Amino acid sequence: MGGEEGHLYYLTEFGALRKKNSKSVLEFTQRFNKLYNKNLVEVKPSQPAAKVTFVGAFDLDFTLLLRERRSIDLMKMQDDALEIESNMMASGKLKAKIETGNKENRKFKEQGGSSGSGKSSEDEIDKMARVIRELSNKISKMELDK
Repeated sequence: MGGEEGHLYYLTEFGALRKKNSKSVLEFTQRFNKLYNKNLVEVKPSQPAAKVTFVGAFDLDFTLLLRERRSIDLMKMQDDALEIESNMMASGKLKAKIETGNKENRKFKEQGGSSGSGKSSEDEIDKMARVIRELSNKISKMELDK
């Protein structure tokens, strides 16, 4: 492909870029920059236009998070996208841990705690508070007897 056809092809490909779920943000950014840089200066989209194309390549949730960052230029937007992806992955892992913890907690409650007594945690806390008060009273009496 040469001449004007080649420029139109790269410009069209650039405008149609979408991030595939199977690819990381880094892989997509590299593909994006490769196509962006293949455009000649005369037909290369401006930075604001490139930012619009970049942010529009993601799914709606990711796009909203990226737009909230209000990145000042394309490079900063790409850095922000990498950070958002990292945060989302960490959030997904944290969410999985919380869900696992909730499941284990439900099992513990259904089994009535480790003692099998069936008491709720509030009952156990009340019982512990009573024991502490009794011990405190006994210590006070011992001090008075001395």
